Amino acid sequence: MKATGFALPLLAAAALVCSCKEVKTKVETVGDATFARKTFESLAKGDQAVSSDIDWKMLKSFGTDVGAAYVVMASEEDQRRFREGFITQFASSFQSAGGKLEDFGAWKVAEHDATHTVVTAASPNKMLRITVNERDGKERVSGLDVAAP
Repeated sequence: MKATGFALPLLAAAALVCSCKEVKTKVETVGDATFARKTFESLAKGDQAVSSDIDWKMLKSFGTDVGAAYVVMASEEDQRRFREGFITQFASSFQSAGGKLEDFGAWKVAEHDATHTVVTAASPNKMLRITVNERDGKERVSGLDVAAP
């Protein structure tokens, strides 16, 4: 009986630790979904401040390896102009195609592991997929893509 009495608090403590880790993971992934949404919305509006939230070296956008083009640029100035042009063109293309931010809903984490999180948002015609990773201790978007709903 005494052994059982000692084991129960130990099991309860172990369960609590496991629950805390699970809660922490859920909170982190919810943060990823919020971050992905804010980044996408800023891109769609052409907000140049979003530049620091994008992993330019790793970025893949709608089937194009943007990062590969970015890393071979000769100077910081070329990279700066590239970033500005990408953001401006993204917003222009989104708006020209009739995109509306309010059409995207049900933002959620679809995948999560130690290296990245994939966040999805549903729209009437497509499913937006945004990949979030961490580089230099900071969350950044490294992928944008669409799929059939």
